[in-house]
Amino acid sequence: MKLTEAWLRDQVDEVTWQRGVGYHDEGRVHDIVRDGDTVAAAVEGEASYRVRLSLLDDRLVARCSCPVGRGGAFCKHCVAVGLALIADDATSGTTKKRRVFATLDRYDREIKRIREHLAGKDPAGLIDLIVEQAMEDDRLLNRLRIDALTAAVEVDGKAVRSQITAATRTRGFIDYRKAGSFAKGIEQVVSGLAVLLKRGSATDAIPLLEYALRRVERAIEHMDDSDGYMRPILNDLQSLHHAACVEAKPHPIRLARRLFEWAMIGEWEVFLDAGRSYADVLGESGMDEYRRLAEAAWAEIPALGPGADRRLPKSNRFRITHIMESLALQSGDVDNLIEVKQRDLSCAYQFLQIAKICRGAGRAEQALDWAEQGIAAFPHDTDPRLLAFLADAYRELGREDDALRVVWQNFATHSANLRSYQQLKAQAERMGAWSTWRERALSELRASRRRGKGPRHRADWRTGAVGWRSSLVAALLWEDDSDAAWEEARTTGCAIDQWLALARRREGGHPDDAVQIYQDYVAYLVRETNNASYTEAVEIVLTIRELMRTTKDEGGFSDYLAELRQRFRAKRNFMKLLADI
Repeated sequence: MKLTEAWLRDQVDEVTWQRGVGYHDEGRVHDIVRDGDTVAAAVEGEASYRVRLSLLDDRLVARCSCPVGRGGAFCKHCVAVGLALIADDATSGTTKKRRVFATLDRYDREIKRIREHLAGKDPAGLIDLIVEQAMEDDRLLNRLRIDALTAAVEVDGKAVRSQITAATRTRGFIDYRKAGSFAKGIEQVVSGLAVLLKRGSATDAIPLLEYALRRVERAIEHMDDSDGYMRPILNDLQSLHHAACVEAKPHPIRLARRLFEWAMIGEWEVFLDAGRSYADVLGESGMDEYRRLAEAAWAEIPALGPGADRRLPKSNRFRITHIMESLALQSGDVDNLIEVKQRDLSCAYQFLQIAKICRGAGRAEQALDWAEQGIAAFPHDTDPRLLAFLADAYRELGREDDALRVVWQNFATHSANLRSYQQLKAQAERMGAWSTWRERALSELRASRRRGKGPRHRADWRTGAVGWRSSLVAALLWEDDSDAAWEEARTTGCAIDQWLALARRREGGHPDDAVQIYQDYVAYLVRETNNASYTEAVEIVLTIRELMRTTKDEGGFSDYLAELRQRFRAKRNFMKLLADI
């Protein structure tokens, strides 16, 4: 396999790619080493992260210690390391290209030298070296402890549990800065438990994995896991537990009871999907017991009608509903799934979900009926998504007038914004009635504007107020009616980005209007007091200069520049940038 810049770019979205390129260009990648088909490196970000890239069966497997990479995603740090490995820049015409996965000889030498050194030591010397390092490195010591325990001929379950306890003990609250290191220690234990499966000790592994899951659930309650370190650990433990059950074949009925109880009382959705993921382990008898338990719990859940409060204290509604939906999906019984969904009709979105299920099953009339029921149940508080679904259903049946009525209802009563305006236009144009509905829609946008809050501030914007976003200005700009958008903005104001869009539209025919907006925007940026804003402000000043040249008002620009220097003389970094103009 060849690693190329094009291949790297295909692995990530544009934002991740640009950040990875930035990290590489800023020289944040260091300590690159290679061992066989694996390359490791450090990348300096918010913390120092370790990246491993390995070639396995013509596949590149990437791993990073950052939260994104730990979840299995190809992150910006992996991109940066990949770029660092693409060596020997070459040029083809005027296009610069990085060549493919380099031979990495320079990265091989260090590991090769280390391997040769270690090969020359006797086993006792190596043992002493490793133990000496472990005495100073808690992480290595714990790894060796769990490795030794799980590799023993007879598994000492009590000792392994002690290691699990030690790794998951929080000793107070763990803040987000220490969460990564804490999680790394637990991962070492998880790796040790995986060894038990590889050596055929699945029966011993099951209770230990369940104990580890309980300990991790408890630990999450005492830490700030904002970066999401613990969810992959929970997922890995559940995967190992399933694999152990497949191998050991525990009593299916007892396992079903254990999994169901855990799903119903756990706070972190552990085993919540066990009815689906453990079907191969539970077999017929285990699944029968699982369904019996689920149906008994489901019978205790009250039905909710339109407007009912779903937030019942200490309710297992979410968990048992999820379980019942999962069982219905497994059986492929659409009517059963609809019956489960019907237990909660407390909001319009629930009607939408049922309507979507019906449509997916090819039941168009039933889907329409549920959508109409939802609108009738929530005439004044209807979910816009339900209205959009109903409009689509009417269109599919050729009921264009009904579709237009629903689209207008969505626009006028729920979301008079650019998106709903566009949807209204599309529907009205299909019927050849847009000219009439356009005036009605614009009137509604104006009325909606008057009913809304006033502008937050006026600042120095002389052409109109700066405040909250105007859907009317957005609609007029979308239709390329710049003059009407301009008059509306001057009358009722709009948001900053909309003012700037108007300025760009008026640069050609009305440069003085654009200059006024840009001058106010420069003042706004400088008051932000940061270098990025200063840089943007200077770029706008240059635009103002070009516009004033088109109006032959270069003297006016000199006066404006002098006024800026006087007004913001205390902003030293801004003054330095202005000095170059």
